Amino acid sequence: MSLPPYPETTALALIGLVGRKGLHEEIDLARAIGANDASPLSRAWLSVGLRLHGQDAPDAEPAPIQDVRVCAISELGSPNGNWRILAEQKA
Repeated sequence: MSLPPYPETTALALIGLVGRKGLHEEIDLARAIGANDASPLSRAWLSVGLRLHGQDAPDAEPAPIQDVRVCAISELGSPNGNWRILAEQKA
């Protein structure tokens, strides 16, 4: 039985698989989920995961962020965020 992908677990899997090649389908899935998911937390984690694989985050209208933890993760995955530090540590 196949279960639907969840944005947060998909993003965390991408983060854990930094440095692996051949994840084209998984990256495409993450981009599609991020473009359609309304959760700020989901978009934040997906941004980090995608950027660690050299991908731009999906263009999605940002929702108001009420939680400082979500804001911190969102900033980590922003184009100028510290996701690069994570990439350097994995290398």
